Amino acid sequence: MLKSVAGNQRIYLGCFISLLLFLLVGHFSTLALQKNKQLAFSKNLLIKSDEVTLQLATSLREVNQAALIECNKPTIDKIRIIASYYPYVDDIGIAEGDKLLCTANWGILEKQSQLPRHDFITASGFEVYLKPRDLFPSRLIRNMTRLGNVVAFSSRLRAEQIYKDTADFSYELVTRNGEHKFISLAGSPAASNHFSTLSTRLCSDAFDYCIVTYNDSAGILAYHPLLIALYCVIALCFGGLIAFSVTSYQEEKRSLEFRLIRAIKREELYLEYQPVVHAVQHHIVGVEALLRWKDELYGQVSPELFIPIATKLALYQNISFFIAHRALHDLQHLLKQDSNLMVSLNISNYEINKPEYLDYLHKQVILHDIKPHQIKLEITERINEYHQKISEFAVAAHKKGFKVSLDDFGTGASNIVWLTSIDFDEIKLDKIFIHGLHEELKRDLFISMLNGIAKLNKQLVFEGVESPHELRLIESFDKHAFIQGWLFYKALPAARLTHIIAEKRAISSPAPLTAASSSAH
Repeated sequence: MLKSVAGNQRIYLGCFISLLLFLLVGHFSTLALQKNKQLAFSKNLLIKSDEVTLQLATSLREVNQAALIECNKPTIDKIRIIASYYPYVDDIGIAEGDKLLCTANWGILEKQSQLPRHDFITASGFEVYLKPRDLFPSRLIRNMTRLGNVVAFSSRLRAEQIYKDTADFSYELVTRNGEHKFISLAGSPAASNHFSTLSTRLCSDAFDYCIVTYNDSAGILAYHPLLIALYCVIALCFGGLIAFSVTSYQEEKRSLEFRLIRAIKREELYLEYQPVVHAVQHHIVGVEALLRWKDELYGQVSPELFIPIATKLALYQNISFFIAHRALHDLQHLLKQDSNLMVSLNISNYEINKPEYLDYLHKQVILHDIKPHQIKLEITERINEYHQKISEFAVAAHKKGFKVSLDDFGTGASNIVWLTSIDFDEIKLDKIFIHGLHEELKRDLFISMLNGIAKLNKQLVFEGVESPHELRLIESFDKHAFIQGWLFYKALPAARLTHIIAEKRAISSPAPLTAASSSAH
């Protein structure tokens, strides 16, 4: 329940974070696109503005160079010809002082117009008049530029073609210092907000003016509310999906299956060895290799739990070959020191049905310079395999020099069939036999069964021996029996096992004679 709540909280948090990230990414991406659009617009507009300015300046210089200063028909005809060369120049006129005398379009003005004071003078000496009024009989208003006694008017029609309204943002054509405006057009965006604005400024390299753009609907809020809502829904779905995937992955990482797969890849599984002891002499005659796995999250995991999982995941082959190699590697020194010491490996359906397992095990024996008879393969009665298949496996194992043991005898349902049809070297009796000897009602039955088994002349191993009383019962029944249980040893790491065997050998070996003791005799 707590895991489910925590998982849901992570999903909700993921949705919120995803929505926030999507909005931020969408907002700043939109800002970048809008800025690029405004700068591209400004650049294009500057090119056209420079062309207009250049035509005005060129036409003014050309008339001044022609020294056309008197208003008569030849002068007017000449300035008309000059004006026709420049499409962005609507009219050219002659002025004297503060009076406009004539123009190419209006001819000689009967009523000479009073020129207003210029708005500013450029660095090149051009006087600029921003939209002067009442210069002509009509109410036509145009910007005017003057050089000496010559004035030029920009074409309003052409200007309207260049300087058009844009729905996305407002813009101005202003002097570089920002004090004077040539053009100012307000845009009409679909939505305006006070949370995010965007302005750009791009100045001409040739003339003293700049294009400034203003966007009062910058960022993601420029879009239609329905589009923003759809965007948020997509962001929430995407965030939920990502959060769910991450949560699922984290839960999977916590799952036993995932951690087992990782443990096998990292070779985190290890072996411990439980000694098998002679019932009377109490010395170690062999060990059984037992697979162990200690996980950081789940702690010590039982093989009865993780081995079926490995089998289900088709990973048991890795475990089987790992056990064979690691056991011989760990015990190589002990097995070479004592050729009578044996190591038992548990066999499952996999090994019985894989002929290459025995080949691999035999190669490991040769590689580690160990005698084949020191390897004992324990086949449990719990294996759900046809006894003929098991018999064939036992024959193949014997051919390679290995010993074969019937493990957990008394727990299965095929006791008599297995004992008569499969050539076992050893029979390991389950602890139910030991427990049965404690109970008067079962004692006679179990003793009768043990007597029957003893007649097979097989080595007997009693499992699960935990008390001195049980040991005495076994000693009284079979002085050649082996025992395995907590009475003597639990499963041990290889290093601890090596230390114990070394101590036992040191105690059982006679101390060498010293020079002093020799002379005393």
